[in-house]
Amino acid sequence: MPGSAFLRGEKVTLRTIEAADIDVLCDLPNDPDVWPYLHNHLPKHRLSARENIEEQVTEDTSVEFLICVGKNRKEPAGTIGFTPATPVNGSAELSIMLASDFWGEGYGTEATRLLTTFAFAERRIHRLFAEVIDENVGSCRILEKLGFRQEGRLKEAAYHQGRYMDLLLYAILEDEWEWGSMENIQDE
Repeated sequence: MPGSAFLRGEKVTLRTIEAADIDVLCDLPNDPDVWPYLHNHLPKHRLSARENIEEQVTEDTSVEFLICVGKNRKEPAGTIGFTPATPVNGSAELSIMLASDFWGEGYGTEATRLLTTFAFAERRIHRLFAEVIDENVGSCRILEKLGFRQEGRLKEAAYHQGRYMDLLLYAILEDEWEWGSMENIQDE
């Protein structure tokens, strides 16, 4: 049974993650097109996916959704969420993972806009940040399009596929966020 729709945009619905989503939670990070862009990644197993779902149910600080697209916006396309890194300071780390079949369609941009607005408006987050492998041009473009700025480069901070890669640190503050409608997003 699919989770409840929580946030709706023009192209995507962000819905709660349920036990029935274990296949998606395992297959997505294990996809050979996706995992090279994830730092700190090991193969995902069903047992760890099940534990992850159980943690989300009992934890009230992290937020994670399934990104759904398609005609009825029910087809799973990825995940998006944030975890407070320093709750006292109001800082949280954004993460998004989108299946390669859905890249370049504007889904990641819309999902990130919905989640960022939710974080600032409803969860009292003051600063949202993301760490992105420097070769992940698509994620960098999404963040820059939405007004996140690159705050720094962590030299050789990720090890992947036999080599060290730089991580780019992007962030945006609540008072820098443009609260406009979804119509302001222009796909490239």
